Amino acid sequence: LAFGNVHKKKKLKDVAHAVRMLVRLRNRENNGVATTSNRRRLSRKSLCAAPRARELPGIDDWNDFDVFQVARENEGKPLMLVSWSVMERRGLISHFNLSKSLLSSFLDNIEELYSSHAYHNPVHAADVVHGVHVLLNQGGEKDLSELEVLALIFSAACHDVGHPGVTNNFRVASGDEDAITYSDQSVNEYMHLALAYRTLQRPENDFLRLALMPKQRQSLRAMVVPMVLATDMASHFPKVKAFQELTKEKGASVVGWDSSLPLLQMLLHGADISNAARPEAHSRRWTDFILEEFFLQGDIERNLGRDISPLCDRNTVSRPGSQVGFMGFIVRPTIETLTPFCDTAPLLANLQAYHDTCSREVEEEKQRAQRKQSQDASPVPPVTPPPSARSPPDPPTTPAPPQEVATSDDA
Repeated sequence: LAFGNVHKKKKLKDVAHAVRMLVRLRNRENNGVATTSNRRRLSRKSLCAAPRARELPGIDDWNDFDVFQVARENEGKPLMLVSWSVMERRGLISHFNLSKSLLSSFLDNIEELYSSHAYHNPVHAADVVHGVHVLLNQGGEKDLSELEVLALIFSAACHDVGHPGVTNNFRVASGDEDAITYSDQSVNEYMHLALAYRTLQRPENDFLRLALMPKQRQSLRAMVVPMVLATDMASHFPKVKAFQELTKEKGASVVGWDSSLPLLQMLLHGADISNAARPEAHSRRWTDFILEEFFLQGDIERNLGRDISPLCDRNTVSRPGSQVGFMGFIVRPTIETLTPFCDTAPLLANLQAYHDTCSREVEEEKQRAQRKQSQDASPVPPVTPPPSARSPPDPPTTPAPPQEVATSDDA
């Protein structure tokens, strides 16, 4: 019998040993000690210490924070620093006793998975994380739990991870692998979610493993998935309308709502499309970035012989003109739906200023086009050749002497 149970005893012993090692590993991680497997990654940028080593100027203010400066100072990688700073300032790391090494590894991996597109890159993700942080500070966090806030920050950091730089419609028209996988529905958004959770599942990245109970993890995912899906612009108008009706019916307090999810969705969506509500210098840069990404897609469509998507034709799209309608019909109504929940005055003031600027530029473009049209329609006057090209003038003629007229006497 003893010999017959050798393999079984060995398996039980291995399991016990693995459990003891896991406990030691968890203790070391919670104490911020790097293990052999992740020491190389942590030492590369001192990931545990670097996010806490410096204060990010203006991180709590809508207008004073400069995400582009943070990106410049960190080789175009601001997402780690901004996300860490926001989570630390909101007390999420201490509240959930998050493993610093695992959180650092996760954020680092997520940032690496963002591509260097003109717009959908780590800088945009960091900007959205900052945006939801400030909206929460300005009143949005009222009646929200720490788990709901954690879900919102997590969603903001991951909402565009792995973005390919083209729209959902482009991917559906191409019939690419993800379009097939997700049946042409919110292709990019479903892909972002899958990539984020696959990254989280890796043992060296799963900072939620020790922090949350299974039901909490399920609840967090049940919030993250619909939040990221709500960033699909195809759902913009029905989502905004439903949110407005919900606010009108049940008031501006989620306590009386069936769920806080609609507010979380609107906070993320509002931050995601808030570029035009940033200080004008930043708004202009974001406009140039998103249009350049659109134009690159238009170039591909032109080369493929497809119809060029809206706002993607670099030969016809007006930069200010593309923004006036977007601000008036998309951005402003979204921000105004959040006004009962948080102070949106800085956003609306910036938005109005940029709208006025773009409107003036549109009028200037129209005037230039009208002047050009008038010039093209005017008859072209004859061109007088320069003196050197003219024929020499005819020499003056000498008048002929008068002829004698016969008189009667001569006859």
